[in-house]
Amino acid sequence: MKSFLDKLEVKRYSLNTIKGYKSMFYDFLHFFNDKNKDIDFISKEDINLYQLHLIKSKNISESYQNQSINAIKFYYESVKGLRREIYD
Repeated sequence: MKSFLDKLEVKRYSLNTIKGYKSMFYDFLHFFNDKNKDIDFISKEDINLYQLHLIKSKNISESYQNQSINAIKFYYESVKGLRREIYD
């Protein structure tokens, strides 16, 4: 989580975006931790299933869903340095 937050600050994201991404990424970590899955080894399908979980269990808005996906993408693309992905 520290490297995630540090990278957001280095890239000069706004305080509101950092707060939102932090909360959403924490929920993401917690979801997969409960399933004993290391987030560095989950698949794109796992991420899509997580988004479906948010839609069904928390009735999130489309805007919230987009921000959640962007928080997750930020981790994989900016922190881990993996290639860009598109999530449906």
